[in-house]
Amino acid sequence: MPDFSLRFCRSGETRQILLEAKFTPASGAEEQTLGVMKFHYTTEDGQSQGVGLPLKISVLADAAARDAANAKAAPSMRQVEEEALLLDASEAHVEAVDKLKAGDARGAKKILEENRRKLAPAAKENKAIAGKMEQLAVD
Repeated sequence: MPDFSLRFCRSGETRQILLEAKFTPASGAEEQTLGVMKFHYTTEDGQSQGVGLPLKISVLADAAARDAANAKAAPSMRQVEEEALLLDASEAHVEAVDKLKAGDARGAKKILEENRRKLAPAAKENKAIAGKMEQLAVD
C-alpha cells in the first residue's frame, strides 16, 4: 500500500485529497461497502495517531440519476483537483530550489517552466493557482 506525503500542510490548514478508483458494482446493490480507509499521521510532539473512515459507494444504474449525482459533485472534484495541482507545484518548487542550490540552474528552470504549463489552464479561474504561477515565474 503506497504512502503519500502532505509535508506542505501546516497546522490548522485544510487539504482535500482526491482518490480516483474504479469499481465493479455488485449486481442489484444500491450501496456497496468497500472497507475502511485508514490515515496515519505523526503529531508535532512525535506521537502516532490514526483515523479510519468507512468507504462506501452508491450504485446508480439509472444514467440520468448518475449524471445528476456527478454534476452535483463536480465543484468538489474540481476543488480537489486544484488542491492537487497546488501541492504538486509546491513540491516541484522545492525540487527546483534544491537543484538551484546544487548549481543546476537549467534543471531548476525546466522544472519551474513545466509546472507553469501545468498550472496555466486552471489559473484563469483560481487565484491561488494564479499566485503560484507568479511565484514560479519570479523564482
